[in-house]
This record gives sequence, structure tokens and C-alpha cells, in this order.
Amino acid sequence: MSKFEKTRWAENEFSKNYRDDANIYLPFRSQFVEITKSFYGHFISQNTEANILDLGCGDGQFIQELLKSFTPALFCYPAPSANIVCPASDSVKGKQCVGKRHYQKGVIS
Repeated sequence: MSKFEKTRWAENEFSKNYRDDANIYLPFRSQFVEITKSFYGHFISQNTEANILDLGCGDGQFIQELLKSFTPALFCYPAPSANIVCPASDSVKGKQCVGKRHYQKGVIS
């Protein structure tokens, strides 16, 4: 596995461009979010202890959409770089959340 620091994702401009144009790179993004919300609502939402781990959270759109309908006990965004974590955490500031938010820099291997 390559070191994150040696990939283009470590470059602020590269990762920012991807986040800014995520809907172009992920053409079915909104459908994915809707399907996942349906799944969450059917199988998980009744569990008040539910935790959400959003790997590859990018701009945080997924958790933003989920928080419109549900309140997980905890949601976590592990990310390999502060320039990736910050946009996601900024996007959910001020959102109502009964539980905890956790943003973590690090590589999962």
C-alpha cells in the first residue's frame, strides 16, 4: 500500500477539485444517498445506539443528508489528511445532533 503523503490526494488543490466536482465524478451520488437513507431508516434508525462510520466522507454530503432524517448516536469521519477532514466537518457544523461527532486524521490499514 502506498503512503498517503505520496499520492495526489495529499495535494490540497487535487483533493479540493475532486470535492468541488464530486457530482461529476460520482454521477449516481444522489441515488446512492437515497438508497442508503432508506436502508438506514428500515434497519438501523430504531437503534438509539447506532453509530455511523463514513469512510471517504469527502465533502460530508452523505452525513448532511442522513442528519436531515435521522440522529445517529455517533458519526465518525476518519480521513488521511486535515484538508480532507476539515471540509466534511465544516459541512455539518450547526446541525442538530443528539450524539457525538468525531473527526479523526489517520490512515486505516
